[in-house]
This record gives sequence, C-alpha cells and structure tokens, in this order.
Amino acid sequence: MPGPRPSLELMGVSAAGKTVVGREVAARAGIPFLDAEDLYPAANVQKMAAGIPLDDADRAPWIDAVGAQLAESAPCIMACSALTPRLPRVVARARPRHCLRPARRAPRGA
Repeated sequence: MPGPRPSLELMGVSAAGKTVVGREVAARAGIPFLDAEDLYPAANVQKMAAGIPLDDADRAPWIDAVGAQLAESAPCIMACSALTPRLPRVVARARPRHCLRPARRAPRGA
C-alpha cells in the first residue's frame, strides 16, 4: 500500500522561478501552492522593509510556521528562499517527514 503523497519544498534565490514552477506543478497535481514568504511574522516584514537583516532569533517563528504549514497542507508545494548556508538544514528539521526538497543546484546551462 503506498504511503501519503509527499509535499515538495522548492528553494532558490529571488526570481529563480520557484513560484512559476511551483504554481504550475501544483495546478497539474491538484494540490495547494504556498509561498513561505507569506508566513513571515509582521515584525520580520517590518525589519526587512527597513533594510534590517533578520537573525536566527527572528527566523525561528517563521521556520516553525513553515514546518507547521507544510504538515497542515500536505500534500502541497511550497516555495521558500531560506538561503543562508545554515537555514535549509534548520527548515529541514522543522518540515514533516513526507516532504521532498529537490537538489538545489542545476547544471550550467540548464
């Protein structure tokens, strides 16, 4: 008997195509598309708008929200730009077991 359908987490830099690809794949699969950017607490949004970088303490509630939303909406596709060297590992610990993250690097010219 197959297990639950996995969610998919798409990570990448701004304008890499996460939203375009994620929306299309989600529509074809008939599952929700989510953007982790929508889960930032208001205080984080204000800091970023003021040009103040977020630290790990700022990101902690956002990471918890990303993991909770992935679990609550499964199966789903979520775009996420958690790109500091440490952050993808932290997000990985917060997300549910049945969540896939494709390779972060594409070959040159792809």
